[in-house]
Amino acid sequence: KYDLFISRKLGKKFSNISGFMKTMKEGLYKIFSNPAALVLSIALSIPVWILEISGIYLAALAIGYKIPFSLAAVAGITSFLAQTIPLTPGGIGVYEGTMAGVFSLFGIPLATGISLTLIDHFVRATVTLFFGIISTIHIGFASRPFFARAKKGSKEPDDIA
Repeated sequence: KYDLFISRKLGKKFSNISGFMKTMKEGLYKIFSNPAALVLSIALSIPVWILEISGIYLAALAIGYKIPFSLAAVAGITSFLAQTIPLTPGGIGVYEGTMAGVFSLFGIPLATGISLTLIDHFVRATVTLFFGIISTIHIGFASRPFFARAKKGSKEPDDIA
């Protein structure tokens, strides 16, 4: 609804904002115009959001700071949505700043909020890296027969030993 307004206000500072707004608008239209895609999107998103929010909640428990799960949900959802706005490359810092800000709105000291976000991000990155390495190794081994067949079918000499 406000894409032109946002593009005009932020376009000078962030040149890609109009393209981002257009792409997002088109994507949302495609999902909303296809009820099956919308239901599937929601059904697949709910478990992911619960896992993401649980990570924030468990990070708080890990440093001995008990927060309500609802606060973890508010902080997580706000941070994930804020991270989609292309202010920094990859949303770096936007996620952490938003989450720490939400925590501070609910009376959690800023130092504790920043600690929570860094622990959460570290754990999330570690899990992603771990499964990424496993996936890369699996793809490497699984693709060996494909490349062996491609090599046999090739008429060119193999320069790779």
